[in-house]
Amino acid sequence: MKLDELRTAGDVRRLLPVTYSDAVGSLPAHMQGAFARWLFFGEMGGDFMRAVLTNDLVGAYQRADSTNIFAMRDFVQWLYDAPAACWREPNIETWKKAGGLFGVYREAGVEEIQDRGGES
Repeated sequence: MKLDELRTAGDVRRLLPVTYSDAVGSLPAHMQGAFARWLFFGEMGGDFMRAVLTNDLVGAYQRADSTNIFAMRDFVQWLYDAPAACWREPNIETWKKAGGLFGVYREAGVEEIQDRGGES
């Protein structure tokens, strides 16, 4: 699949090297799309996400809904597993400007990514 054809987080569900479920499957269902858009496209979500990504524990708890409060350990694990370049200041703005993981791929000259063959 050509990188320029990717438009939504759903488009990445079958791609290597990172699968959608590997990337965000451990997070609450209502947060998976937002964190996938951040990881793959550099599209920032709301205040809770920004607090998580900037490693602001107090801010994340203050902004968390009732589901996310109980999933804070999952968000911490997500940060641990995510590329270091996509979280903490000043990385946030750089990741956003790059266009996420696929922007980094484009910058590196990657034009096409192998399809995993239907994983969803």
